[in-house]
Amino acid sequence: MRILHVVESLDDRLGGLPRAAVAIAEVHARLGHDVVVATLRRPGDVLERVATLDPRVHVEWFEPSGPLARFSGSRGLRRWSRRHLPEFDLVHVHSTWNLVSAATLARARRHGARRVISPHGSLDDYDLAKKRRVKAVLGPLVVRRLLEGATVIGTSEGERRALVTFGATVEAVVAPLPPEPAGTPADRSTTRAALGVPEDVDLVVFLGRIHPKKGLDRLIRSVAATDAHLVVAGTGTPGDVATTTELADGLGMTDRVHLTGWVGPQQRWDLLGAADVFALLSERENWCIAAVEAALVGVPVLLSDQVWSGEVLATAGAAVVTPTDPPVAGRALADLLADDDRRARMSAAGRALTSTALSPETVEHAYAVVLRNPATD
Repeated sequence: MRILHVVESLDDRLGGLPRAAVAIAEVHARLGHDVVVATLRRPGDVLERVATLDPRVHVEWFEPSGPLARFSGSRGLRRWSRRHLPEFDLVHVHSTWNLVSAATLARARRHGARRVISPHGSLDDYDLAKKRRVKAVLGPLVVRRLLEGATVIGTSEGERRALVTFGATVEAVVAPLPPEPAGTPADRSTTRAALGVPEDVDLVVFLGRIHPKKGLDRLIRSVAATDAHLVVAGTGTPGDVATTTELADGLGMTDRVHLTGWVGPQQRWDLLGAADVFALLSERENWCIAAVEAALVGVPVLLSDQVWSGEVLATAGAAVVTPTDPPVAGRALADLLADDDRRARMSAAGRALTSTALSPETVEHAYAVVLRNPATD
C-alpha cells in the first residue's frame, strides 16, 4: 500500500505532534508499506528527530509560500499534492485546524482515497474552546465534510470519548502512539551535578511546553510543599516563561526550580535518568509522549486526570492519577516521593509495558488493524 502522511511541520520544538507523526509513519514502513511524509520546512526548524528517521520513510519538503504563507499555505505542496495524491491508496493527516490538513483532506476526498486522521487532541472539547467562534462556524460547514467517511484514530479511549465530529459519520478507533526506542542516559550524578541538584534530594522532571494549559503553576505549588527540586525542560512565550519564574521566586523556590529551555533527544533521556518522578498536571492532553517514555524507562509518573495516557499507565501500575486541584495533587506527589517501595514497584511496572500493552508488536498490530478496516464514504 502507498501511504501519504501530511503534517504541518516536523520542527522538534513543537513538541509531541511532529514526533507522533514520524513515529506512526515509521510503523507503517515497518509493516511493509511505501510511506511518504509531506510537510513544510521553515528557516530555523530543529530537525534532530528527522535525522534518525527510518530510511524507508521518504520526506517531501515544501516552503510556505503564496498569499496564505503565514497560515501555512504552500504553492509547492499544493502543486505536488494535485499531481501525486492520486498515486496513494491512503492519506493520513495529522491534526485538522490548519490549511495543510484541510486542503489535503478535501483533495483526498475528491480522488476517493481513503482518509485517516490523527487529530492529536484537535477534535476534543478542550481544544475546540480555543478560537471557539471561528471553529463553531467552520466545524459544521467545513470540517464536518472533511471528516465524513474518514477513519479517526484516538490515542486512547479518553480521546475517543472526547471526539467531536460536528455530526460527521466516522470510524473512530484507538491506537496508542508508538513509543520511540529509549536512549542511554548519562550518569545520574553527572546530570544532577550539571543542574545543581544534590544526590540525596528528590528530583521531579517536567518535559513539555511552558504554557498555561500544562498546569505548571499547579506543579510548582505541589513541589513547593515538598523538599524536592523541579526541572522544567521546555520553551514558551517570554510572558509564560516570566510568569513561571515569578511564581517560583514568589514561593521561595528560586534555587529549587530549574528552567533548562528546550532540550534535544539525548538531554531528555539524561533528565529522565536523573529523575525520581515525572509529573504533568495538565488541563488536557490526548496522550503525552514524555509521560509514556518516562514510564517505559522506569520513572514513576504522576499525571492529572485530564491526561488520557494516564488510563493506560495507571492500569499497568506505572502512574498515579490525581485531580488537578493543587492541594490534592501536592499530597499525591508528597506521598509518592515518601514511598521508595511504591516507586520501585511503579518503575518495574513501567518497564514491563515494553513487552505488554505498549510493546512494538502490540502497537504495530493496532495500526495494522486500522489499515485492514477501511471506513466507507
